[in-house]
Amino acid sequence: MPLKLALLLFFITTFISAKVYDRCELAHELKYVYEFSEREIPTWICIIAHESIYDTAAMNPGSGDHGLFQISQVYWCSPPGDGFGCNTPCASFRDDNITDDVQCVKRIFKEHSRISGDGFTAWAVYHLYCKGDTSAYIRNCFENEIENVSLGEEVLPSYLISEKPLDEDDEGYEFPPLPMPPKKTLENIIDNSDGVYKFQQLLTTPRYFESTISIPGATEPLLTRNSVEDVF
Repeated sequence: MPLKLALLLFFITTFISAKVYDRCELAHELKYVYEFSEREIPTWICIIAHESIYDTAAMNPGSGDHGLFQISQVYWCSPPGDGFGCNTPCASFRDDNITDDVQCVKRIFKEHSRISGDGFTAWAVYHLYCKGDTSAYIRNCFENEIENVSLGEEVLPSYLISEKPLDEDDEGYEFPPLPMPPKKTLENIIDNSDGVYKFQQLLTTPRYFESTISIPGATEPLLTRNSVEDVF
């Protein structure tokens, strides 16, 4: 099969299998299908709005982030094939089935909760847009089913209050250990003149892109300036 035709079929297949969520549809799915804590859902919707604009096929080639939650390929997924922290190929996070995305996100959240005490810090947009009162992001979605509250440090997500080991998901799958050293790519090899490869961070200076988010009740769209540099 000619290369151009193969690439065309790949992009067509990716487009067909992708999905752009409605804000409230996603909030309902996180609550009723994936059993996210009610207190977390406004923050998750905020993060997703600023990271991917609800698009499951979103990919940031600058930072190597994939899917609805913009999961990073530096530690969590491997292009191509299985590997890294979530033992999943990155392409699996860019289709319309977010089950594997959610499993990986819960793993990331647990790891960052262990490291920093707040799992949301894995996403750079959290401190910029989503750490305070995020109730506007689920406005009119639940008809007052979820209280309009902001997350406090004392609130622990439901899946952190568990007897299961940190590296085990809800189905008993044990995740592999996080990769050490950082993934070796041409972009982060900086010098081998002495025969020894040295590594630096993939991104040392954040790069920014702008996008527009519509918030219910707002008089005008919110212009966001997002960094493509995430923690993991």
